[in-house]
Amino acid sequence: MKNHCFHNGDIRTAYLVTKSFLMINGEHLKMEREYAVEFIVDIAKGIHSIDATARILKQFPADR
Repeated sequence: MKNHCFHNGDIRTAYLVTKSFLMINGEHLKMEREYAVEFIVDIAKGIHSIDATARILKQFPADR
């Protein structure tokens, strides 16, 4: 997402790829839309480290 490989939609693509990766691995990400947008934008800004991102993602599992 930081490399801006698309003209538009890098952040949305990163979020959907993350959700898809988790689903393939048996997890389901349940995050409110507003928080998800803020979270992904913060990652793009470099606010969250990889470890912090992993901790945050673990806080939002949901039963499928």
